[in-house]
Amino acid sequence: GVISLVAIFLILCIFYMIVVEKTRDIGILKSVGGSAGGVAAVFLSYGAAIGAVGSVMGVTLGAIFVHFINDIQDWLARLHPELRVWKADVYSFESIPNVVKTQDAAVIAVIAVIAAIVGALVPALIAARKHPVESLRYE
Repeated sequence: GVISLVAIFLILCIFYMIVVEKTRDIGILKSVGGSAGGVAAVFLSYGAAIGAVGSVMGVTLGAIFVHFINDIQDWLARLHPELRVWKADVYSFESIPNVVKTQDAAVIAVIAVIAAIVGALVPALIAARKHPVESLRYE
């Protein structure tokens, strides 16, 4: 949960900086008739797209890593015996469990997309509230 809150905060900061950098573009969009909702939707859809791409990449790379976790540990142990993190005499299993539950991975991926959208929500509202004249005045 704490990691998710940090991720949401980081997304919020990144999107806020994007809004600050794109002030002129937001002003142009609004001056040619773009609505506040349309501007907010651009940033929210951008957040959703980043969340979706990140989720797909994270689930894919995570599943590959988990599938080969025992091979990775054996390889590390061959490099140096102290790098073996899973010792059979400590745990009741001979090898590291390496089964990915598809339903759990899908739920986490959906939560990650929602977190990206929530993180982009405040900057999207800030962008939507910008006045075109104020946005273009100093550009």
